[in-house]
Amino acid sequence: MGEFVAECADSWGLAYFLRKSLQGDDLVAEASHWMQRVAGAEDAGAWRDAALAMLCIGQEKLGLDMLHYAVQLNCHYRLRHGTDASLRLLMLMNPGTLDSYTPVECLLDDLPVCVLQSYLPADRPLRSEDLPDHDLLWMAVAESPAQRPVLQRLQQELAHWPRPVINPPERMLTFQRDQVAACLEGIKGLCVPATRSVLRSELEQQAFWTGEYLIRPLHSQGGHGLARIASADDLHDYLGQLDDAAFYLSEFVDYRNVHGWYGKMRIALLNGEAYPCHYAFSEHWMVHYVNARMYDDPARRQLEADWMIDFEAWNQPYRAIWPEIQQRLGLEYVLLDLAELPDGKLVLFEADPAMVAHRMDSAEYFPYKQAPMLRLQQAVLSWLMKKAAAA
Repeated sequence: MGEFVAECADSWGLAYFLRKSLQGDDLVAEASHWMQRVAGAEDAGAWRDAALAMLCIGQEKLGLDMLHYAVQLNCHYRLRHGTDASLRLLMLMNPGTLDSYTPVECLLDDLPVCVLQSYLPADRPLRSEDLPDHDLLWMAVAESPAQRPVLQRLQQELAHWPRPVINPPERMLTFQRDQVAACLEGIKGLCVPATRSVLRSELEQQAFWTGEYLIRPLHSQGGHGLARIASADDLHDYLGQLDDAAFYLSEFVDYRNVHGWYGKMRIALLNGEAYPCHYAFSEHWMVHYVNARMYDDPARRQLEADWMIDFEAWNQPYRAIWPEIQQRLGLEYVLLDLAELPDGKLVLFEADPAMVAHRMDSAEYFPYKQAPMLRLQQAVLSWLMKKAAAA
């Protein structure tokens, strides 16, 4: 490969907008600024950043239209941070919403890595000579029903890639929720709720579990369309709100802790080692960090701080679990969402390399996160540099 075969447009990228959001900046005003900037312009980087801004505030249709226009102007982008770094990481992406790719740039923010991002060509095969030169390729296309044909196509196109490939497509194709549940079943100390995919027609004709269960559309990410079903009436009402043809069903596990809260932790696995990312607590069974009142409640932050600061002690009983998970999933880097049951057993909600991890939280509110997340960043950087050096 020659030096930068493809010319890149400069872009701030998702990490820029995530940081602003976590700082409490007005993203609507930010999006408006970018809309004004691209008016009448042909600046691919500005169009892409405007698209990301619109996607961040939930304007998906407009954001996707703008993103597709940006990709018409240029498929290749260089993030503005780390442009002078010697390690060049190329993220291979497919144009789509924010959950359609692995946002690894958020974890690499502020690290000495030149992050390049290329969108797949829709009208021709992927060729190395058409891409920016790079030391590593991170296959960042996330698994979803819509993207499975893309991943299947990439199996052939990346089979003999001249640079190391992280998260190869043949492994990502195994990350359907029901496949992950089956893959990780039987690990000692880990509860993996039984999960299966069902058609709407099956749901309309018969009952499945007699107890409570969770339901979500096949394409669902981030809790969109996720509901807790306790009766036939609940299911009838749920199906009346959606027109999806297929869904995932999984057992509902009551994971309230000794404080009466639902607590959900995110752990990064890298080569069999566990790194804490966050631990959110909520009165509601569907826990998301952004709505769990972690900013509002010092008591919840103290629980998270205790866990992150004393993670090594907490982790002792679970050390054998992580390499087993990693070996079965077949990826060197993956993120897990879990809960700890009162009896000490862990329950797994999700395993996916496409979830977000970052070190952008406020040092004022979350001083205890800085050191653990820096350790994860440094571990990832060391791993990437070793892979590049060994190529």
